[in-house]
Amino acid sequence: MGKAVRVRSDGSKRLVGFSLAAAVFALAAAFALATCLFPASRALASEALQGVSASSLSVLAGVAADKPAKVGEAVSRLVAAGAAGAEERVAGGLATQEEADAYLEGLLDDVRCHVTIQVDYLGDGTPVYSVWAHADALWEPSSVATGSVGISGISAQSASMSLCSANASVSAALRAGWTSTSSSINIASCRISEDDIREQYYESIIDSCDVFNVYTSFSWSPAVAGIVPTVYPRYLSTDATEIAAMTAKFDAAVEEAEALVDGKCLSDLQKLYLLHDWLCAHTDYDSAEAASSAVQNWANYTAYGVLANRSGVCQSYSLALQHLLELAGVESRTMFVSKQGHAWNLVEIDGAWYHVDATWDDNGSSAGHSYFMRSDSYMSSHSHRYWNSGPSAGSYGWSSDKACTSTAYDSYSTGWWDSFDVTPALHTWSAWSVETRATCTHAEVSVRTCAKCGAEQTEETAEALGHDYVVTEDTEATCAASGQLVETCTRCGEAKTTWRPALGHDWGAWEVDVEPTVSEAGERHRTCGRCDLVQTDKIAPLETVEVYRLYNPLTSEHLWTTSANEYANLVAGDWSQEGTAWYSPESGRSVYRLYNPVLHTHHYTANQDEIALLVSEEGWVYDNDDEQGSHRALFCSAQEESGGKWVALESASPVYRLYNDALSQHHLTASAREYAALPNLGWTQESVAFYAYAA
Repeated sequence: MGKAVRVRSDGSKRLVGFSLAAAVFALAAAFALATCLFPASRALASEALQGVSASSLSVLAGVAADKPAKVGEAVSRLVAAGAAGAEERVAGGLATQEEADAYLEGLLDDVRCHVTIQVDYLGDGTPVYSVWAHADALWEPSSVATGSVGISGISAQSASMSLCSANASVSAALRAGWTSTSSSINIASCRISEDDIREQYYESIIDSCDVFNVYTSFSWSPAVAGIVPTVYPRYLSTDATEIAAMTAKFDAAVEEAEALVDGKCLSDLQKLYLLHDWLCAHTDYDSAEAASSAVQNWANYTAYGVLANRSGVCQSYSLALQHLLELAGVESRTMFVSKQGHAWNLVEIDGAWYHVDATWDDNGSSAGHSYFMRSDSYMSSHSHRYWNSGPSAGSYGWSSDKACTSTAYDSYSTGWWDSFDVTPALHTWSAWSVETRATCTHAEVSVRTCAKCGAEQTEETAEALGHDYVVTEDTEATCAASGQLVETCTRCGEAKTTWRPALGHDWGAWEVDVEPTVSEAGERHRTCGRCDLVQTDKIAPLETVEVYRLYNPLTSEHLWTTSANEYANLVAGDWSQEGTAWYSPESGRSVYRLYNPVLHTHHYTANQDEIALLVSEEGWVYDNDDEQGSHRALFCSAQEESGGKWVALESASPVYRLYNDALSQHHLTASAREYAALPNLGWTQESVAFYAYAA
């Protein structure tokens, strides 16, 4: 069974396995274009893998196997959604690799899809296996006929719709990884071969020229069944604070440039002219970087260099210009031409494509136009070559539909361009037309278009309708149960709920049923004026103090208190009331409550020697001091001193003490039955702690 480690952005690792294919997981050498365009990568295997063993095995592949309808239904939902990159776990919590293999081998019925066995390790090292189905390229349309795949609702057409071109899929996957600065990006579902990985990576960088933090040096893991599973990008920074500062600087430069064209009635050619000239006038070509045999500053190879640092090489110029033109609505494409060691742009103006080389047009503090709006034939005769030689020759970004056959501007001299009129015209707006109708929560939005420059203007032309609520449920609150008012909008169906808290009981005054005596508790009751519920309660024997017992299920601790307020208030936390534990006399042998701030537990004792030891040597503190800090007993034991000893009072009952070593806690009980039973649950009897009157 092969296993591969994927290092996620949060630093955790997950292992994936696949029983039908495995390949040694090792680092591919980083590829780079020549000279100033793509300086050689200096990545080491250990650096790219971040400590992952090179002997680990990778296993993600598409397979056809016999599997049941459960996975079929999961795959059906993914395909119907048409969401590239989606995945769904269809079996989890399997205890062994063999169980996962067996599940995978018995899942689908003649359905082809991407399947992964994943193993996650718990904190104690225990593996838990899961089986996943992946939505990318799940189906081969040529082999799927309507109604023949054994899954309800899946047809060849819907299966075909779930597929996307490898180029589009890998661009989306890479961009998502780049924007989150992922150290590794899984692209197995994109099905890219090692022969094509450089082309796809560089084309994706061109597609995402605004993602300035990533540059063209990268590495990848070897192909599994001909498919590259993982790539390892390089970033200018992975520190969130530093990236935020870089983004602010980058955006400020972009905003400065776009102010030249935003909202103005300009042709695409005027926009190109203004942005091209701004770029040249505000940028210094980094000659030292271009001449260096090793990269000194990777930022000067991305759009960040030219825009944020105002310095860069040709790659930075072209990516920056493409980004500015895209924001201005002008179609543009960067070309990387390694054989010439250069990069420049193709720009579409009035339906025709032209070459623009801002790098060679940069005259220092101003812009030239020798390589502005030129045809293929012009550029090939002016030191530009190889751009259309294809990826096999190290040229990227060009495609046959962008051939620059128009020579309309070849004869235009730099002097002519210097006097080119870039004065904005007045917009010629069309009538407003509704683009989005008003809803309950959103205003109506209308749009109009300039007939000259194609610019669009939007405006809110009607306010949001607001919700039209009607009552659909009305439940009154009672003493013990909450109620609710549900109102639903007749237009959009949105519901809002107003909760009515429980009213609480409206108790009447207590009525005594049995008067208490010195040794016997009395009884009383009261009645709720709303629901007629009757509550009964004991009345403490005369001249005694009621001792309450509470329990905390989170800490397994019991607490005893004589404070009715403490007994009532602790219920608001994690404590539950357990009633009266016993009654103590108002005078007698003092019993103190101690607290250990390390163990977060309490201890009760009347033994002064034990108190002295616990406080002085074991870190315990008194827990019932008065406002002046004097140590105050929690209650008294029903004992009197006689002959130098404490003797139990008549009719007093023993309160027993037990200890649980696992919980590091003592327990008190006036119940002989409980005292006898608790040893069966791990408690050790410690005999009588003190005396009280039974509740």
